Amino acid sequence: MKPTDDLVHAMRGAVALTACVVQTLAESDPDFRARFLKKVEDAYQDFRDYQRMDDGSSNLNELSMLAWVRKLLKDKS
Repeated sequence: MKPTDDLVHAMRGAVALTACVVQTLAESDPDFRARFLKKVEDAYQDFRDYQRMDDGSSNLNELSMLAWVRKLLKDKS
């Protein structure tokens, strides 16, 4: 199922806000970004390992959001 434009915009906004929060927290805790990225990677692996969600829908949107967050934060480091 292809996400709607509204869903894509909401996902991008959520990813941007997440990256902003992590960057702000990392200003006072330099190790925070690395710990957060480890959790993002773990979550990505968990979603990737389960090809389908419990309700039978695809988990592509979740994987995309996690990948976007990871990319934004790694590009800013």
